[in-house]
Amino acid sequence: MGVLRDCTHRELTDEEVRKIADTYHAWRGETVESGKYEDMPGFFKAAILEELKNDYIPTPGRCVGFEEAEEDDEEFNEKWRC
Repeated sequence: MGVLRDCTHRELTDEEVRKIADTYHAWRGETVESGKYEDMPGFFKAAILEELKNDYIPTPGRCVGFEEAEEDDEEFNEKWRC
């Protein structure tokens, strides 16, 4: 999500900001164009307190899960070089 502007800054598009806002409003029970709230692995999850009690370490990977990553042929060092 977002466009990497430099090594440390990622910029969200208007559409991505709208998706995040709609997700929040759907989670709150409000009516949004995208419909009813549902957890989406790798993006968002409504965790309950019992799930967070896993050593009280609410890191995204533990709570939200991971999105299926697409494999590419790009070299790791090239991809992450700034």
